[in-house]
Amino acid sequence: MVESSIKNLFNFNFLIFSGKMRPIKIIIVIFLLVSSFIGYYNLTGKTIYSEEQVYVSRAVDGDTVDSSIGKIRLLGINTPEKKMPYYSEAKEFLKNLTEGKTVKVVKIEGNTRDKYGRMLGYIFIEDLFVNEEILKAGMANLYFYDEDPYIGRLKDAEKFAREKGILKPFIEKISEK
Repeated sequence: MVESSIKNLFNFNFLIFSGKMRPIKIIIVIFLLVSSFIGYYNLTGKTIYSEEQVYVSRAVDGDTVDSSIGKIRLLGINTPEKKMPYYSEAKEFLKNLTEGKTVKVVKIEGNTRDKYGRMLGYIFIEDLFVNEEILKAGMANLYFYDEDPYIGRLKDAEKFAREKGILKPFIEKISEK
């Protein structure tokens, strides 16, 4: 009797078609299906988010900040480097938005650090998407390797700056390369 019950527990046809399915068995089947989908999702490299609240102590340049968890390089954008035109303006813009504030950093799994070891992420201050604002202001060009759910917004922001004629001329040249 016990042996046949154990056999029936693992017999999928019995579980689905018997009409004697107990609630615990339904929960087990649902759990196994959901776990399988989550495992598949993780193994196939789909985008997974993690969010963290951090304090920004200073803007390092136009697309990097020092924070309570280390340096964070803003994903999806590229601003002028030191000694390039508009470097100071881009850095000042980021400083005014973030310095001395607690922000939310959204990290994309599989794209967490750059070649310099900086954490990569999108920065939000409440509903304000900082990476997007820098592009809209014409202080950066779009810069990405892989699509993720935020890239569409960043493409639209760069397009907005181009159409309004506020994309800085030097940055526009970099974007065209």
